[in-house]
Amino acid sequence: MVTFGAGNVAFHGFTGKRALYKNDAPVFARQTGAAGDNFFDQKFLGILVHTFTIPVPVYNRNFPGYTSLAMPNTKLSSLPTIRRLPSYLLVVEAAANEGKEYISGTVIAEELELEPIQVRKDLSLTGVIGKPRLGFPVQKLVEAINRFLDWHQSHRAVVVGAGNLGTALMGYPEFRRHGMNILAAFDTQHERIGKEINGVPVFALDNLSEKVRELEVEMALLTVPSTVAQETADQLIAAGVRAIWNFTNIKLKVPRDVLVQKEDLSSGYAMLSVKMARAKTVSRNR
Repeated sequence: MVTFGAGNVAFHGFTGKRALYKNDAPVFARQTGAAGDNFFDQKFLGILVHTFTIPVPVYNRNFPGYTSLAMPNTKLSSLPTIRRLPSYLLVVEAAANEGKEYISGTVIAEELELEPIQVRKDLSLTGVIGKPRLGFPVQKLVEAINRFLDWHQSHRAVVVGAGNLGTALMGYPEFRRHGMNILAAFDTQHERIGKEINGVPVFALDNLSEKVRELEVEMALLTVPSTVAQETADQLIAAGVRAIWNFTNIKLKVPRDVLVQKEDLSSGYAMLSVKMARAKTVSRNR
């Protein structure tokens, strides 16, 4: 087996099956204020980030700067489209870097092995209309996708658990480009506390509540051991965090106004493993 990435942690693949909901509807919100500010060597971490949008909570009593839902009419049926949009963005950004002014839906479809009609239908949600024989205006489409995903806004985040996975997440440069600013990390290991990992200061977990309030944190990336996941999530929620990206294998129990994105890296490995087994079977039967 070949592993991509020789850093602290390597990713073998994943698949995302869960979306963020509030009252049985997908929830995405926009925060007022100034906007925040290549694939990473760990290839699958790049895929992970470009497969899931990173919303911020609709309601948080500690931070009054939240407006109404960015996409109040988003229906359940559009969630597969939302999952595909980050992949479209990669292709369109590549075209922009090559100096292209337009890109056709067919080109995007071929690059991602999709049907052109599906691509055009998906991109219609952004409000950008393609021109006959030219395609979609590249720069306008980049801006529209980022705005639709709320990646043009700045989201204040922390990582809880500064081990191998937490370190990799803190070192992924695309987060900041998409508006996620990781301001701090928390851990219980004395050798990590008081140091910086990938430019992010690490504090003792005992200081979590105080620092989260001080930094006005909106989102937490939870990478602690599963045995303390619920307890740590409770601390985050009590401190005012209303969006948690959960990388543990525990299903968190949270209040209705708290958003949780459950990530399951092993499910991707399972998908890849099954595909490999089937490919071997087909090869043997030829």
